[in-house]
Amino acid sequence: MTNSADFIINGEILEKYNGTSSEIAVPRGIKELGVGAFRHCRSLKSLVLPNSIIRISNNAFEFYTGLTDITMSNSVMLIGSSAFSDCSNLKSITLSNNIIEIGIRHFMAVILSKI
Repeated sequence: MTNSADFIINGEILEKYNGTSSEIAVPRGIKELGVGAFRHCRSLKSLVLPNSIIRISNNAFEFYTGLTDITMSNSVMLIGSSAFSDCSNLKSITLSNNIIEIGIRHFMAVILSKI
């Protein structure tokens, strides 16, 4: 279970996740995952993003080795550079149908089996 104290939130931006849960749902009302918000996260395996997320910032999940799958809602429009780079265990991602911008190196060193 996710504890609200596990998140550092500034306005509508989730700046950092510090918890140890294996599965979480990002709190409703968050519009942006900040730079490096889940960087170097190891315990988290599965993540569900709420319909309020519009932007996944640069390096948001970089070196997040525990992540195996992610589901993003159709509200996501922007994915920053290196957002998912070096997520070595990421195998499945469900992308938004409304993405208008994806930065460079967003899936560098990732071998996906399902998109």
